[in-house]
Amino acid sequence: METEINITFQGGTGGNGCISFRREKYVPKGGPDGGDGGFGGSVILKGTTAEYDLRKIKGRNIIKAARGEEGKSRKKTGKAGENNIINVPLGTRVSDTVTGKIIGEIMEEGEQLLVAQGGVYGKGNTRFSTSRNKIPLLAETGGPGEEKKVVMELFPLLDICVIGDLSGYAKSIFESITNINRGQQNEEVNIAPHSPFQVREVELNWTKYQIGLISFSNNNVDQLQESLNLIKRAKVIILVLELDEVDINIENIAQFLASNTIYTRSPEITFIKEELDLLGEEYVEQKQAEYVGLIQYEKESENIIRYIKEKAINILNKEFLYKKQLEQNNVIHATEEKNITKVEKNSEGYVVFNSRAERLVVLPDQRSFAARIQLRKELNTMGVIDALEKAGVKQGDNVKIGKKDFIWE
Repeated sequence: METEINITFQGGTGGNGCISFRREKYVPKGGPDGGDGGFGGSVILKGTTAEYDLRKIKGRNIIKAARGEEGKSRKKTGKAGENNIINVPLGTRVSDTVTGKIIGEIMEEGEQLLVAQGGVYGKGNTRFSTSRNKIPLLAETGGPGEEKKVVMELFPLLDICVIGDLSGYAKSIFESITNINRGQQNEEVNIAPHSPFQVREVELNWTKYQIGLISFSNNNVDQLQESLNLIKRAKVIILVLELDEVDINIENIAQFLASNTIYTRSPEITFIKEELDLLGEEYVEQKQAEYVGLIQYEKESENIIRYIKEKAINILNKEFLYKKQLEQNNVIHATEEKNITKVEKNSEGYVVFNSRAERLVVLPDQRSFAARIQLRKELNTMGVIDALEKAGVKQGDNVKIGKKDFIWE
């Protein structure tokens, strides 16, 4: 079972704008009609119950979305690049490997998460037409798609989570709930057989549930912390305590489990102990009257299994809503870049950093004097000229904007 992979997602580049002029018979000066390019496609993750792990993505170093089409004459806008939608299992968390920030989590069937946004479209020369400039010779290239290096981790959404010693009574309860010892293996799917935890999918009353088994022994609360990403996704928690754990603080553990849930309601928490007499009758009666249930467990007893199944199914029939812990970015198309200009001086000259200016200088024909004049005016509007003059640029200096080199004049 593949539960963690590192991969790079890249949105598609936006389509270039078009430099075109209307050409029709008897219309010698038809004016500009170059259309805009299309948006670049985005990489989107989509939750589905049909997937159980990340094996279909493993082995791919990078996943890209489609590029936007270029604009065309007659003011035709290029087609937007197709989004690359990838199906992932519920419980998938995506984190940025560079910043360490969690991008989002997929919790529900059909839920979508944008991980790499497509680039913005390039404007055609029609966009640069003004009352003073009837023959615009400028157009933009499409913006680059967003590139994200991420780590994808799978934490299954458990309906029932059994916590206890894997060699003790917890294992027996887990096996009994999942019908392993009752000749019903055909209803069971072993999702994580070789992991430190076990997750199985079983059918109870014609409904499929995911049942998890997590190790907890010797009153070691740190073990719960290590498995918290799984435990907090459980709707029903069954904590099995051993005989020698009579001094364990049940209230603190119950509060710990309830406070870390991903749901808007607390999970149903049941504590099972072999000998309740050690806790005292008054204590047992008091706790049974509250939200924590204390149940006596005998290894060969069928009643405890029947009780747990009935109780679990009753709880699972209730609605569990997810907390909105993360503000997930679901914008499919990129927005216009902010006009921020930065100028650096090096041994070769001056380097301008302005994303829109970098896209604007590519398409115009630098051999055309009119195109160079229009480009300079547009760069002046963006504040690029002022930034260069403040940096000390002089006539004859080399200026680099994006991949284009210019001689300042």
